[in-house]
Amino acid sequence: MTRLSELEERVAADVFKVEVRRWAQQIGVEPKEIHLRPMKRKWASASSAGRLTFDTDLLTEPSDRRAEIIVHELVHLKIGNHGPLFRNLVRAHLGYVSSPQAIGRELEDRRDAEKWTALSGSAPDV
Repeated sequence: MTRLSELEERVAADVFKVEVRRWAQQIGVEPKEIHLRPMKRKWASASSAGRLTFDTDLLTEPSDRRAEIIVHELVHLKIGNHGPLFRNLVRAHLGYVSSPQAIGRELEDRRDAEKWTALSGSAPDV
């Protein structure tokens, strides 16, 4: 993982927050707060109060990966779960509604759900 100097990280954080605001405008949501901090278990989180928190490691990720995570969290400001409407909105905003990547992700989602059901005996909350 690439490490940034303190100055590079501050500049990258400012640029990242501009990316988040641009996506938010396009999606039609207004996050109340945008934070960056080290996170151990996930890339980002969105609170029901409109607070978005992103992992600082995102600052060194490729722009398409950042976009996926930003859009995912921003759509959570509209829809709190990972159901079909949520997934379709994310895909629509990212522009890969019927691309091979989207189809592959959908199949992955289904396989994960099937594994969960087999292990737990109940369907996952997606």
